[in-house]
Amino acid sequence: MLRLALTAFLATVAAPALAADDPATACVQTKVWDARQKGWALRALDSVQLYQAQMSAWPVAMAPGVTYKVIACGDKGIATLDLVLVDSNGAVVGRAAEGNGREPFVDTKPSTATKLHVVVRPREAAPDALHHTAIAILYR
Repeated sequence: MLRLALTAFLATVAAPALAADDPATACVQTKVWDARQKGWALRALDSVQLYQAQMSAWPVAMAPGVTYKVIACGDKGIATLDLVLVDSNGAVVGRAAEGNGREPFVDTKPSTATKLHVVVRPREAAPDALHHTAIAILYR
């Protein structure tokens, strides 16, 4: 628990140092800060570099009755970033709405304890280039 709290603290404090090198992380950290002002707590924050159509997934255990907000940001080379929640059977249980471009988000409130994977994929992006992509998982 202490490690999770320390990670969340460092993720929000380190924003200025990461902003110049990774615009996707800076974008997510700004959204996290805004959400925290509205009562959301940070569960996780991470980033990855992906090529167009390449996917990355993060496993997440979710408690019943808790509302979760998953937000993602991609760098300026990404036109459309897919954000999907997938259950252990591979079924899609949540998806960001179309039209969110490179800053998608999805909210979910499971009725039972569940394990999901948060999946991101730069669908429309500059080919043959690595793209910074960042996610944050918030709850309340």
